[in-house]
Amino acid sequence: MKTWKHFRGMSRLFGVSLGLAILLLAGCYQGVSNSEIVRIVDVKAQPPDRVAMLVERSDHAALSGNTFFVFVSDRVYEVAELRKKLYALHPVFMDGLGEGLSLRWTAHDELTIQCQNCHITKDIIEKQLYSQNGVTIRYVDFP
Repeated sequence: MKTWKHFRGMSRLFGVSLGLAILLLAGCYQGVSNSEIVRIVDVKAQPPDRVAMLVERSDHAALSGNTFFVFVSDRVYEVAELRKKLYALHPVFMDGLGEGLSLRWTAHDELTIQCQNCHITKDIIEKQLYSQNGVTIRYVDFP
């Protein structure tokens, strides 16, 4: 009888320890892996309270290449913040061939994302919004 209680107690302890270890590891993961590089490519401000950011995430170690994001916000995000919450910050545009993308405000509430020889086609765009938080987003010169 004593061995069964001992075994049951040890199995519970092992289960709790394993669960805590999994939660600890999950908590340590904060958005992007260590091999990824996040950099701000372009920032366009529209006073008094709008900012558009073109951000590049590259991870050649994982062979996933580059992904470009466009964010519309009321402030410029710091790189550390982008690394932790890249997808949670709700990008308006996301694709893997962002070379040649440019941003410009055409009105206080209208952002234009232009493709200048960027070779982006609709079938490779991962995310494309046409409005967010009162800002209309136009896409120009996309093939």
